[in-house]
Amino acid sequence: MSYERHYQEMRKTLTDQEIAESTFIPADLTEAEKKENDEAFRKIRFERLAQMTREQKIYADLLQLRFQLEDYLSNAVFEPEKNFAHYLSRYIHIFDKSNKHFAEDINIHVSRLSRMLNDKEMPNVELMYRLERHSGDLVPALLWWKLLSKKQEFDLLTNKEIRATENLKVKNAFSY
Repeated sequence: MSYERHYQEMRKTLTDQEIAESTFIPADLTEAEKKENDEAFRKIRFERLAQMTREQKIYADLLQLRFQLEDYLSNAVFEPEKNFAHYLSRYIHIFDKSNKHFAEDINIHVSRLSRMLNDKEMPNVELMYRLERHSGDLVPALLWWKLLSKKQEFDLLTNKEIRATENLKVKNAFSY
């Protein structure tokens, strides 16, 4: 449908002002005009980013992390590089803190934090609650737990070596 015909259809039930307020009509721009508009938009965006307070930036980054976590968890595919350690490292980076200061914030020993960041130690449920509280409840404990569970599920399904070793330790297994 052409723009003119679409406009005439809308005029039957709306005033010109209502149409103008509720309709987006794309502009037919040349490539040079599109590039100029994109550059102007980019400039405004960076000016607004520069005006944000530290708290606003942290809030925005936490929401971004949460949405990325939710998106990753909704995907059935496990990606080893997107583990708990990866997201925890990104979380700490948002606050621009050293591992030592962050460990103090959540009341754990810095060496334990280091082991978790290097994927050598799995966190417990209590840590998930601490991370939730530290984020001002923006990143729920359940998301952290699901992230950890996703890795454990993958390990359960794929680690044939440990499965075989543990099978040897079982006596009188049911068989039919």
